[in-house]
Amino acid sequence: MRNRYVILRHRAGQDLHWDLMLEREGALKTFRLKEDPKALLEGKWIAAEPIQDHELRFLTYEGSVQGGKGSVVREAQGDYETLRQDANLWEVRMQGASLKGVFQMKEDKEGLQTFGPVAERGTS
Repeated sequence: MRNRYVILRHRAGQDLHWDLMLEREGALKTFRLKEDPKALLEGKWIAAEPIQDHELRFLTYEGSVQGGKGSVVREAQGDYETLRQDANLWEVRMQGASLKGVFQMKEDKEGLQTFGPVAERGTS
């Protein structure tokens, strides 16, 4: 089943990060990325901090964030499908204009998560 994703650039004062939001079970599972997601296109893995789920309206939202928490601009969007998931791994195939391919969200022994690209298997 295909779901939607969005990456929002979130600026609040001097703080700049990106929010990776993956549609799942009627909400957006959200992860704070401290590095520009363009690094994913270069094969780099990025630290991904899970934060609270967001409402689906953020799939298309740009503008000010409530409570004086800065503003967001949509940097990437598209569809994704889950290829594999277990307690410490979530593998997805993303299809968007600027972000395409297979990516994994991994959790290490200390509970820290990273998000990055993997080589696709069995594709022609």
